Amino acid sequence: THVTSISIGNASPAGSALWSSVINDVQLKQGVTTIPVSTLSVTDSRIYFSFSPGALSIADDNSVEITMFVRLNPVGITDNSTLQFRIPAASPGWDATIAGSGFDVNFPADITSEEHTIDIQASVLSFITTPPSVWQDVPFAVSAVAKDSNGNTDTGYNGTATLSLDFGNGALSSATGLSHGFSNGVWTISDALFNGTGWLRLMLSDDAQIMSAVTTNLIYSAPDHTVLDDNFNSGTFPEDPVWIGTTADFIITPDTMLHLYTTATGDDTSFVLSPVSYQNDSVEWSALIKLNFDPSSSNWTRYYLMSDQPDLTLPVNGYFIRIGETGSVDAIELFRSDNGIPVSILRGPDGQVAVSPNVRLKITGYSDGNWKVFADLTGGFGYQLIGTVNDATYQFPRFFSGFFCKYTQTYTTGKFFFDDAYCGPVRIDTVPPALVSLTMVDSVTLQLRFSEAVNESDAQNVMNYSVNSSAGNPVTAVQQAGDKTKIVLTFNPAFQSGNTYTLSISGLHDLTGNLMPVTQRNFSFYRVNKFDVLINEILADPSPPLNLPEWEFMELYNRSAFEIDLSDWTIKVGTTTKTFPAATIAPGGYIILTHTDAKTLYEPFGNTLGIFTSSTLLTNAGASVELRDKEGRLIHSVTYSDTWYSSSFKKDGGWSLEQIDPANPCGEGSNWKESVALNGGTPGTLNSVHATNPDTRQPLLLKSILVPADTLYLYFSEIIDTAQTLSPLSYTVDNGVGHPSFVAFAGTTEKVVVLVFNHIFGADTIFTLTVNGQIKDCVGNIIPQNQTSRFALTELPGVNDIAINEILFDPRTSGVDFVEIYNRSQKVFNLKDVRMLAYEANEIDKVYTISEEGHSLFPGDYLVLTTQPSIVASEYYVPYPEKMIQVASMPSMNNDAGRVTIANRLLEVVDDFTYLDDYHFQLLSSFDGVSLERINYNLPAQDPKNWHSAAQNVGFATPTYRNSQFAEPGSAEGNFSVEPEIFSPDMDGYNDQLNIYYQFDHPGFVANVVIYDAAGRKIRTLVSNELLATEGFFVWDGLDANKYKAPTGIYVIYAEIFDLNGNVKQYKRSCVLASRNE
Repeated sequence: THVTSISIGNASPAGSALWSSVINDVQLKQGVTTIPVSTLSVTDSRIYFSFSPGALSIADDNSVEITMFVRLNPVGITDNSTLQFRIPAASPGWDATIAGSGFDVNFPADITSEEHTIDIQASVLSFITTPPSVWQDVPFAVSAVAKDSNGNTDTGYNGTATLSLDFGNGALSSATGLSHGFSNGVWTISDALFNGTGWLRLMLSDDAQIMSAVTTNLIYSAPDHTVLDDNFNSGTFPEDPVWIGTTADFIITPDTMLHLYTTATGDDTSFVLSPVSYQNDSVEWSALIKLNFDPSSSNWTRYYLMSDQPDLTLPVNGYFIRIGETGSVDAIELFRSDNGIPVSILRGPDGQVAVSPNVRLKITGYSDGNWKVFADLTGGFGYQLIGTVNDATYQFPRFFSGFFCKYTQTYTTGKFFFDDAYCGPVRIDTVPPALVSLTMVDSVTLQLRFSEAVNESDAQNVMNYSVNSSAGNPVTAVQQAGDKTKIVLTFNPAFQSGNTYTLSISGLHDLTGNLMPVTQRNFSFYRVNKFDVLINEILADPSPPLNLPEWEFMELYNRSAFEIDLSDWTIKVGTTTKTFPAATIAPGGYIILTHTDAKTLYEPFGNTLGIFTSSTLLTNAGASVELRDKEGRLIHSVTYSDTWYSSSFKKDGGWSLEQIDPANPCGEGSNWKESVALNGGTPGTLNSVHATNPDTRQPLLLKSILVPADTLYLYFSEIIDTAQTLSPLSYTVDNGVGHPSFVAFAGTTEKVVVLVFNHIFGADTIFTLTVNGQIKDCVGNIIPQNQTSRFALTELPGVNDIAINEILFDPRTSGVDFVEIYNRSQKVFNLKDVRMLAYEANEIDKVYTISEEGHSLFPGDYLVLTTQPSIVASEYYVPYPEKMIQVASMPSMNNDAGRVTIANRLLEVVDDFTYLDDYHFQLLSSFDGVSLERINYNLPAQDPKNWHSAAQNVGFATPTYRNSQFAEPGSAEGNFSVEPEIFSPDMDGYNDQLNIYYQFDHPGFVANVVIYDAAGRKIRTLVSNELLATEGFFVWDGLDANKYKAPTGIYVIYAEIFDLNGNVKQYKRSCVLASRNE
């Protein structure tokens, strides 16, 4: 018989164990040999085995003895439970293969094992419940269990155990005694008492000494009349008073606030509670809750007023205030907790705590079930009533109060803050209100803020306020509806700017009737003027640091004689705008702006405001910075640049940029330089580079750009004043156009003005704008009278419209490259539509934009393109500096050879020149600093004969004006001519070369041109078998065949011209090569 499966049933004796829970494994053995099993299945009713063929076989007319071994799970076993196994006679579930003999369908009788009882033997004592805190002389309960080493309870253990004090200042007692017996393996005591206070630990000992003694965690014993009053100033958290819970998740900040400071791998919770035992008819709770985020359903807090359990992760009964919910309607809401299920019983107005709440709460509860909830949404003590409710469900004489935080992984630090936790008797207000602040809102409005809410009728009685200097009583006095600590007074007439006044206040009571003493406060009204507060110092790259913190900072300076309120001002860096909190800057004083995390580091240097949230807001290369008052008026702006550093060492970091002269607020780069202070900067003090540096330059109108056809942009050389600048009468356009209809600054730099006309400017006309008004710069310098600027609708340049006219590709060591272009057309172009191209293997490798803002190129105009116009102007005569265009970058120009290409924005080539240094005049001792000039912009750029070194007498370059080597092509008299007849190749810019012109009626001629001296000796072959155009020219530079200067004297130019038809023409022309002394 080949057995395939067998089944063992559960006899289900009394107290039967659950097989699926207690049986870990089952094995079958035949003698000492384990029978391999294919499948083992254990349920509460049977054990099922299946076998592979041949694994279990019984010979015919024979029998085998099989033993079953059952191994139990180490845990989850019930003491004294039973196991009994049975093979039923009916349908026993034993099967065999059809290849051999099988089992009967029914066995003759049941086969039942003995009944086995599981006996747990206790070896370990373990506490079930111990209180984290108790109250002095108030009964508390402790329970423990006798277990085996696997944690299974020995319910049959009937020994005794004794509870004792392991340590603590006091005595432990019980009316029923401290020694009790076990019942079903569990030891309990319900009336333990401790008559001391402070920390203690309990010990439970097995009287039979079978099990080792066990001790509790630390337990705090609080006096039975305990109140909570903790401002976290003592530095003893979590003691004095005691706090329990996940206390390791909290720290005390340097400004003494309780702060959640932990880590988490996902969503988590933390809490702290303090025991309170206060039996009275009324209780007050209060606390400051500050959340540095907008609370939500994922990140929120609860202020537990009372909990009957010391563990807030358990289902507790009590009351709590919740701050945080879905959406932006977060309200201050009072909940009752019924076995952990929250039930809302009072809700304040929606949205009160939706945005980074900083709220101080006060709640009073009374024995009759009346609750009152108050709040100051500014974190002060000007409480406003949120609401009242009656609920007397829970009135615990002893409870726990504290804070619960629910947070996601990124909200574990820097988010949750708590302070001034109080729970105890209702505190009676005996302190009168006091004036906290007086703020000038505008020229007719004062805002007063008091230390607490003021009685409404007193607050709105105008007779309770008066101002000297005939200002008298206010016209209105309005108490702010949502904050009764604030009162707004309106006066008529307006206060005069620069005057000092005195406000007298009398007759004000708080909500409990305390009368404020007569109070007087001086104030000054001053309307901030432009440039009263200046951006004065910038440290954009603090690394590596010298003796300053390794954080960015910006310094503001108040150059007025008045204290200035910066509240709600804005500072914009690039595209990021930050709003000032409440802050002032003293007359002649400074304020340091830095990152919020660097505030304490910069405070030793002076008045500091942590306002930045990015550590890289001030970009190292430069950025635009705008300072605006709360009305949005631009007070000062600076576009700083790392090019303002004269020292590359200091530019690399650690040194600030400082303003030189505060009286020159628009001096830009000419009024800023790197600090010379040993610290690397002077935050909060006089700048180390402070000096007189007046602006004596007149502002200039640099250019005007028409975009679109009715709008003209004017670009000035410096920041200009607004008064005359924004008057339409200050500008006139010719051709009958007249004045603009609208004038405004374009952007925020106040260097660009936009004019809008009721006129569409037509094509093919060049207009002239005249500045008529007395336009001034920041310090009063006036623009030259009747300054003009041309403008027109521009076109896209085509082939040869713009000529590459001069290039400097081998500058002196101190110099820079430049490219001069010339408009040889009758059209007007905008450089915004022009590009420079760089090539790699004759493919465009990079495209360079010439002007982002635009610049007009008029017919017959020259413009010089370079990265540093100031260097070009310092090395060469530049008669028209306004015609130099600073480009951000341009293609590299090698000293020996290269390519310069001008294209339009569609990348269609306009002009292209491939140069060699061989094109220079070869007698020059050096080509350094010598430009290559195009002889005539109407002749091809790629013709080497059309280029020559700039003359020495002009300084070897002519940027922004006509080339020194410029020459108009002459006419070839009689088909062949030379000019000038006398030339002197001395690089003085006058007749430096001989031009040989030719002109024929038809193409196909080939030329040989040879130079002879007066004795008939061959000096140089100028051209050999060169195919000619129908007209053109050759150039003789006065050099012989060995590239030496030929002697002065008379020379003959002999030309032999022939074609393929055998036509031959000879020409002889004479010239004189002279020297400078002849």
